[in-house]
Amino acid sequence: MTSPAAPPRELRLADLLALGVNAVVGSGIFLLPGPLAEKLGPAALVAVVLAGLAALTIALCCAEAASRTSETGGPYLYTTMAFGEGPGLVVGWVSCWTGLVAWAALASAFVTALAPFTPDAEGRLRPWLLAGLIAGLAAVNVLGARAAASLSNLTSILKVGLALAFIALGISAIDPHRFTPFAPYGFDRLGEAVLLMLYAYVGFENLVVPAGEMRDPRRHLPVALGAVLALVAALYLGVQGVTTGTLPSLAGEKNGVARAAEAFLGPAGGRMVAAGVLVSILGVNSASALVAPRKFYALASGGGLPRLLARLEPRWGTPWVAILFTYAVTWALATTGTFRELAAATVVGRLCQYLPTCAAVLALRRQEAQGRPVESARFRLPGGPAIPLLAIALCGVLLLSAKPRELVAAGIALATGLPAAWWALRHRRTTS
Repeated sequence: MTSPAAPPRELRLADLLALGVNAVVGSGIFLLPGPLAEKLGPAALVAVVLAGLAALTIALCCAEAASRTSETGGPYLYTTMAFGEGPGLVVGWVSCWTGLVAWAALASAFVTALAPFTPDAEGRLRPWLLAGLIAGLAAVNVLGARAAASLSNLTSILKVGLALAFIALGISAIDPHRFTPFAPYGFDRLGEAVLLMLYAYVGFENLVVPAGEMRDPRRHLPVALGAVLALVAALYLGVQGVTTGTLPSLAGEKNGVARAAEAFLGPAGGRMVAAGVLVSILGVNSASALVAPRKFYALASGGGLPRLLARLEPRWGTPWVAILFTYAVTWALATTGTFRELAAATVVGRLCQYLPTCAAVLALRRQEAQGRPVESARFRLPGGPAIPLLAIALCGVLLLSAKPRELVAAGIALATGLPAAWWALRHRRTTS
């Protein structure tokens, strides 16, 4: 599954934690409190907890699968291990496509977040700002995973620090009476709220992709996945609690965190939140910049794409061709689409990675029990098949809740992935 030359293993456990936080926490932490409060009132806190537990079931399946290999690839690699080259190549293609479109959406969101600080950011400067952002991240990533991780670590610290500052400063301004009645609208829309909140937890699957550049990934990845989701859930709970307790008009607010910060900190609070949004989106861009090229590198290393994309830079050992290719396509997508359009196209693509990963856990266990040559899992989920089956059911529910345009976008990705898989398999047979 790897090319003859492999990149150096430079990512430590602390880097994985920062990468995970950056991959998950984006603009949702600032924008979701109002829509959640509109559905449930103060009981939105229940939705935050349930969505975190739902995300954890899928992440735990990723953790067991990740504990069986030390190579780069993520869901593509796990699907190939469990079900063979054909399904693996299709999942790998969808993963690559989703990574490109998701990063393009985040780059577009970063320029939007710059608007309060940069005149005409959404106008004639937009393509140039996008080019500067992507070129800067390209330069950092070509220098190696260590340099990319340093940027990710910095933005992660700033992001978490700003969220903690908002929570700490807002606790003293909370009015307990705003939590009663706790469920003024009942719990009829709890499922809808959980689904909405669950999308704020996605992105953790990116953490497992660059395993080939991590130190002892089979041991560190399960720890990192659990710790990241626990930290993110605590941040989301704190932010939802402070906004609920300090802002009477939270329900329906598009940026409830900014309004709440202005309520107990004045105009300085609004500026702090604007800066927090910018740093948060920069952080998730840095995570995408590290992960997206590695998806193409992994697929090319396994023969699913031209080997040129697996070529490494001699000095720093980074997949420089995949980096340049990925960044060029991302810039083209970001300059031609809006954040909303691009983000909608990635939802089902993520589920198409979660579902085979969860199923792979059960398939690999069965292969191991049959005595087939499978790497043993260093981390095994308790409860037998209960957690993987629950995760599979959850993915099914999410797929059923997807909008038609999201299903169409995923269908296009799958349709383009099938010929790529056929070409790769035919090329391998011809070579053999």
